[in-house]
Amino acid sequence: MKRRTLPGSRSARFLLRVNGALGASLVVIALAQVPGIDRILTVGDSLADTPELRLSALPNRARLGPAGHVVGVATLAGDGVTTDNDQGLVFVPPDGPPQILVREGDLVSDFNGVGMVVTGINEASVDRFGTVATFVNLTHPDRRTQGILRCTGAQIELIALEGQDVGGETLTEVNSLWLTASGQLRFLGIARNNHPTTAFYSDRPGPDAAVLAARLPYPGLAEGTWFGGFAGPAAYNNAGHIFCYADVWAPSGSSTGSSRVDGGLWLYDGARVVHVLPRDAVGPDLADRAVISHTSQLWLADDGWMLFEALLKGPGVSTGNEGALYAAFGDSMRLVVRNGSLAPGTPGSNFGYPFLDEGIISRGRVLFENTLTLASGLKANSLWLWDNGQLSELVEAGQPVTEADGQPVKRLRWKAIAPTGRIFFATDYGPAQGPSLTASTVWVLDGESEPRRLLGSGDAMPLPEGGVTTIRFISAPGNVTLAQRFDEQGRLLAVLMAEGNQPQSLVRLDPDTILPPTPGTISGTVYADADNDHQFSAGDQGLGGVRVELYYDDGAGQPFGERIEAVETDGNGDYRFSDLDPGQYLVVEVNLPGYESRSPDQLR
Repeated sequence: MKRRTLPGSRSARFLLRVNGALGASLVVIALAQVPGIDRILTVGDSLADTPELRLSALPNRARLGPAGHVVGVATLAGDGVTTDNDQGLVFVPPDGPPQILVREGDLVSDFNGVGMVVTGINEASVDRFGTVATFVNLTHPDRRTQGILRCTGAQIELIALEGQDVGGETLTEVNSLWLTASGQLRFLGIARNNHPTTAFYSDRPGPDAAVLAARLPYPGLAEGTWFGGFAGPAAYNNAGHIFCYADVWAPSGSSTGSSRVDGGLWLYDGARVVHVLPRDAVGPDLADRAVISHTSQLWLADDGWMLFEALLKGPGVSTGNEGALYAAFGDSMRLVVRNGSLAPGTPGSNFGYPFLDEGIISRGRVLFENTLTLASGLKANSLWLWDNGQLSELVEAGQPVTEADGQPVKRLRWKAIAPTGRIFFATDYGPAQGPSLTASTVWVLDGESEPRRLLGSGDAMPLPEGGVTTIRFISAPGNVTLAQRFDEQGRLLAVLMAEGNQPQSLVRLDPDTILPPTPGTISGTVYADADNDHQFSAGDQGLGGVRVELYYDDGAGQPFGERIEAVETDGNGDYRFSDLDPGQYLVVEVNLPGYESRSPDQLR
């Protein structure tokens, strides 16, 4: 192995615009580019800065940065690779070739200039500027250790290392990391002096390195108490906030000199610590007074919405593992769904537990998968949306997603809510019995409309050497949380498998380009203004039989080209033009005999 040393009204003149997503439908064409699908990496690709190396597998922990950068840990092959699992940290800018930032066997210096060898790459994160932070295993001359590197272009900087001094304590363990959109680093670690202290750290130097630490008092805690540690998973967001579980301890006469007196869920918002949920609190919306005894699986959206799973105990809890899913924002908390509760729209059916895969939250909307126990006793997998208190089923396995589609879903795959609020989910199709799958489809849901097919088996995908082939399957990148699959433009990562023996490709999908234009509508009312107040009010009456014409607008408020369409108002005076492509239009009203206009005859 080679070693490198890492250095949209009525009586005013206005412009009528038809809103819709401009784009192109996917068809199989003989071009190297397919609109809306940006190929990032394909198995077998060579790397720009090290052409002797190629990818033997796609990154299994790929992340999409806010500005479209991609970073992930990939397995390498080629000259100088001596093992089957030689790994490298691959970085792909939005408009550039892939390159390796860090590779197993590379040399990096500690804070005293002593060389260390990179022996493993665990995960990485990227900000909107293309700066990357990665958590690596290292071999020091006298020990094995772990650290965090920050990569800015060709510059590699050691940020944290087990054994370094942080605020007067020695960092003994480095764990999960997150790099915010603006470049703030957050990571979980343990430091030790007289007692081990679990803390969330930032890249601030000196004693302020710990932004949220155990064994320290905080405003809001009772005098003389402190955080005793952080248990279970933590959630981060791009604002640098941290959502976690922690116990509160106080001095006691016990053998350890302290005992647990409280705990629960806490939020660090970058400046203060907020107690979101006390330990053993009565669950909101639980009329039987059941309490939340344990929490797990935490999510924190960039807009501040929190989501968590909870185990319940107390009156009305019949089993030892009854669970619930809660959403919270600020000091408001709502029950999303509870194990055993009745599912709306499916009489006699009950929600199950556990909640499959993961819940996703954004803008007060929660997307979750659940196994229903039907009235017949059979079980069915289904996808649900909780929208600020309203619960609805989006799709059920064994049923088609839409009537027009008609194909029953065999299996639900990944799901996600983009920062824009747009919902994505993937389905597989196949025979009712057996493991084989015949097709897969990604769906997108905007607002109150029904789901639309975004991409699926049989659509075109680009090939590395130019030209196109057709998609066989679509899947999600391995071992990556869905919150890390979107950039600020709402593009998302996916893995495409081509027909035949073509290798898999990691791609960035642009839904606004892939989706065909959404048809628009122009509508209005022609009425007799009885009280001459220039607005449609009580006492005014709509006029039927009035001719209304539609033209393209020339940009100066005049008709351009031939008339597109002409209609007459109905008995209420209403008119409507439908199925319009995005653009600028001019509406022209032709007065009935005996009437004069109170508003312009042409509306833009």
